[in-house]
Amino acid sequence: MPPGMAVDKPPNERFLRLEIPVTIINASARRGRKWLLYVATAIAGTHGYLHQDGRDLQPEDMQRSVVDNEIYDFVTEAAVCVADAQCGDTRTSSNAGESRLHNRESIRIRDGGRCVVLEPGIMLRAGSRHRLEVASVDCQAAHILPHAKGSTYLEAVVQARGLNENVSQFDGGIDDEKNALFMDTRIHAVGLTDQTCAFLYVPNLCMTMEDVLYPEEHPPPPLPESLQHTTEHIYLQFQMLAEGAYIRLADYMVQGRLWNNKFIRMPDDRSSFPPFFICHFYYGCTALHLWLDKDSLSTLNRYNHQRYYPPHIDVKQEESSDEDEPDPSDDDNYIPPTHARKHHRLESMTSSPIQESTDASAFLVSWLWRANGVAMEEDGVEDPQTIIRKEFSSDKREFVEKWCQESC
Repeated sequence: MPPGMAVDKPPNERFLRLEIPVTIINASARRGRKWLLYVATAIAGTHGYLHQDGRDLQPEDMQRSVVDNEIYDFVTEAAVCVADAQCGDTRTSSNAGESRLHNRESIRIRDGGRCVVLEPGIMLRAGSRHRLEVASVDCQAAHILPHAKGSTYLEAVVQARGLNENVSQFDGGIDDEKNALFMDTRIHAVGLTDQTCAFLYVPNLCMTMEDVLYPEEHPPPPLPESLQHTTEHIYLQFQMLAEGAYIRLADYMVQGRLWNNKFIRMPDDRSSFPPFFICHFYYGCTALHLWLDKDSLSTLNRYNHQRYYPPHIDVKQEESSDEDEPDPSDDDNYIPPTHARKHHRLESMTSSPIQESTDASAFLVSWLWRANGVAMEEDGVEDPQTIIRKEFSSDKREFVEKWCQESC
């Protein structure tokens, strides 16, 4: 992994490897290769294309599905800004002692007073099926990027990803309405706090509505009249990206209230609704959290501390905060978040549930920059100084070697 991961990035460097189960790919999209390309862009923060077996995949190749044990490279000539694998970990917090989301009521009103993800429950009465409304008492205004990260973290994300401030302005900082959804407390705990689920905006630059996967009995909801003649025709899907999420939310699925790739209920007025870039960044963070190999994780986290956690922020590595987590008193079925039960060693912060899975199918995705010709992983070059000599011109070596000394 290059030391200058997101600053003056050396081309032609394979620096991250993800293992994604084929079962998850097939559960997420009709055309798995297009979904993989989307995941890569969410991680890298830039566009590119897939490369396999020595050739670039053409548009017709992207229509094919994926199979077990295939290897793809993501290729981009642009500089990348890798997402934060520790995004959901509130131990890396800047303001864990501050109060909860202060504009809960406005978010509740915006989202119709009930969970944007769950459908009303189904119950049988005298042999007939009836809808059972979900009580809003079981819901809360849930952050997408955690409250405990602080507004400085959000500002760092906006700056790092090169976003237009006029488009992505958050007047309320990390607590702005655009960074929250009114959500069932258990969905929040399992999906967001434990980073097992994410939100997919479709269509996007990688996927059309035909590429996404949703049950035939649950087609996309009709667009509000105010949007039928505009380009704002995007939908938001709730995707379960970890096998454990299906188990922990199984009762909701049995009740007919939840399914994978469910379209989230969106208001007609979307001016204060979470924008694409928040969900896109969080999607990349979740992918890294679940599927990044451990060897790359610690180096990535060291670099991202410089990128997303400014030096003047006191990052709390040894304490866990519940300021952005569901209140146990709000839900009798509250499940303590996984990270609250983990050891405090950095290496265990983002351990992947895939490593504990009995599913033997593994899908390797490696991320490749190509331009100057550098030593690849398979060349057996592990010594940092050798990599520096091969990958960096003389004017960059001093900077890189200094970075290595400070980071190691």
